[in-house]
Amino acid sequence: MAYYHFGDAVRFETGYRSNKEHIPIVIFSGVNHHVQPVIFGCALLVDESEESFVWLFEKWLEAMHVRPPVSFVTELNQEMAAAAAKVLPDTCHIFCENHILGTVKEELHSIYPGLDHFITDLRKCIDGCRIEESFESSWESVLMQHGFRNNEHLQSLYDIRKRWAPAYTKQSFHARNLLAQSCENLEKIIDTYFSSKTQLQVAVQQLEQAICNFHAKEAQADYLTMFQLPALRTASPVEKQAALVFSRKVFDIFQEQFAESFGYHAERLEDSMLHKYRLTVDDGDEEAHIVSFSPDQSTVCCSCCLFESCGILCRHALRVFIIEGVRFLPKAYVLKRWTKHAKSTVTLDNYIELRGYCEDPSTSRYNDLCYDAVKCAKEGSTSTERYKIAKEALCKALDEIMPTRNTREQNSQNCTTSLRSPVKKLGTSKGTSGKSIKRPAFKNSLMESNGSR
Repeated sequence: MAYYHFGDAVRFETGYRSNKEHIPIVIFSGVNHHVQPVIFGCALLVDESEESFVWLFEKWLEAMHVRPPVSFVTELNQEMAAAAAKVLPDTCHIFCENHILGTVKEELHSIYPGLDHFITDLRKCIDGCRIEESFESSWESVLMQHGFRNNEHLQSLYDIRKRWAPAYTKQSFHARNLLAQSCENLEKIIDTYFSSKTQLQVAVQQLEQAICNFHAKEAQADYLTMFQLPALRTASPVEKQAALVFSRKVFDIFQEQFAESFGYHAERLEDSMLHKYRLTVDDGDEEAHIVSFSPDQSTVCCSCCLFESCGILCRHALRVFIIEGVRFLPKAYVLKRWTKHAKSTVTLDNYIELRGYCEDPSTSRYNDLCYDAVKCAKEGSTSTERYKIAKEALCKALDEIMPTRNTREQNSQNCTTSLRSPVKKLGTSKGTSGKSIKRPAFKNSLMESNGSR
């Protein structure tokens, strides 16, 4: 269910496998609507071949029972990249920036001990440049300043910059800065519980307890979001609407962007179908950004692409909204995954979903039933009496469902027979006969996983 709601941006964390002090665990993780960590799956990985990664990705997707993620963040690894390209061909595969910088430190530290200033400048180049041309010129300047212009490792990283640098990955939703916060919490759990001296059963139990704690914190954040309205800084209807729609944590991020928008100067560039502005700020060394606004559709596009990458409008776009007199956030800029109703299985017209438009309707039904089944199991396990009631109810429901399945299969067979007979009379060659329509076979992965646990 967590993947169903928040599986659009997934991080594959594998750093623990290389530490001999840790059990070689890998984790599929993401971030929920409160910017809290959420775990989609774990595995013990001792073979790092391309075939093993292919098997792992396929089995994980099969267990999730939903469409592949929009983005998939991994470390810089050739075998992982090849496996992701095979199993997730339509997913944007991004290399983790922190791991990229880690390879720089590891590669150059033994040769150049004083790397701190270089790494600091390189980090500024990566984080501060959201425009391709700016990143390329800044990268060149930093390398020349520190004498690394001809370094082969740095050149190899620059050659694949479109796979990891924010100036190039900004067009794809991957919750860049938010995923990083999520993984920091997971690292503490692994360091604490997944020591190689810990028995595997104990480690798994501790991880399950940590996940339960995640769920408890999420429930607490849900309560605060639903019953405590945040304080507003302005009288703007845009800010008021955001406070009513977004989760508390996401609203705090939005509110900060909204407040900072008043400090920007907007220079009108063109007067055509699209209104273009050049936005600058007096304080700091932030680069100028170009914002395009369509008055007919109330759509906006900023060169920083914060909305495209994180799903939250940037201060530049919000400044243009204020100038253009937009009083309410258009539907196109409210992602359901960041709202108070992110976990609702009901389709609402007020929000947009990154993956919802192309999912099979049966997927939504499947997840909705799983949600109810888990609640039934949770309540039914509290006592023997409740267990008997829950067990009888589930068995009765299954007994009523199975006859309808048999009837449907019989109708499908009759349909197949009726389709085949006229084809035979026409003397059609072998291989062109009609085919029966097969129902999708869905594995009850949630129940299987609960049973194995």
